[in-house]
Amino acid sequence: MKMQNVNTNIDGRIPQPFISVFENMYAKEPYSKTLLWKWLLTTKFRDEVTEYRTCENITSRKYMKGNMRCVTISGEFSTRGVRGLIKHNGYICIDIDGEENSHIRWSEWVLQKIKLGEIYPSLCYAGLSISGKGLFLIFRIKYPSRHKEHFNALIADIKESTGLIADNKCGDVGRLRVASYDDLIYFNPWATPYGKIKKELKAPTPIRDAKQMDYTDRKVLELVRKIANRRIDITESYEDWFRCGQAFANEYGKEGLGKFHLISMY
Repeated sequence: MKMQNVNTNIDGRIPQPFISVFENMYAKEPYSKTLLWKWLLTTKFRDEVTEYRTCENITSRKYMKGNMRCVTISGEFSTRGVRGLIKHNGYICIDIDGEENSHIRWSEWVLQKIKLGEIYPSLCYAGLSISGKGLFLIFRIKYPSRHKEHFNALIADIKESTGLIADNKCGDVGRLRVASYDDLIYFNPWATPYGKIKKELKAPTPIRDAKQMDYTDRKVLELVRKIANRRIDITESYEDWFRCGQAFANEYGKEGLGKFHLISMY
């Protein structure tokens, strides 16, 4: 059992994964980076979190949560979202929401932390969420590029082994985690990597860092320029043209429309 108080000193031998820090839930870019363990073990947000947990006004609670410091648990980012990923740090966050697990009483969450730690050697942190009515768990994973597949495996695994229902909407690698506080956490920085993966029905999009995305962008731009300069029609049918549009939309969203228009002119 590794339950301990949050003022634990960080052993210099412990691996130090970096994360990005955002001013609030609405910020587009981070303002700094910090160590994951330093963020998790700090007590600086205790008063803010206590105020949030005792506030009964829904509007005030939404405002407080939206303006609290946030981090990207799974690594360093230049901007919010998967395209801003600089480097994945090998960790993943799982939410256990109190509303979806109403059979668990507030006093029982400590026991759930211990139980999860005993079952999963890959669990490195378990603490109360900002509401105080659920948990957020941080696991070390074996294949960072298969982030979503690890996520899928973990939520299925946790349900089967403990009956706890994890939030299946929180699998985005760039998802922001708002600050929280817990007097008694589960902490195991020497966690072993979790190796299980669970594929989705559709093929998952591989996690690429900013360097890989920049390379792809340069290659796409180079090809689009060649098509425009040589006035080449690269399609033979409407279906080919439609698939090109889908590819641009999948890679760039609305920002890909200009490139798609350029190759559609011919």
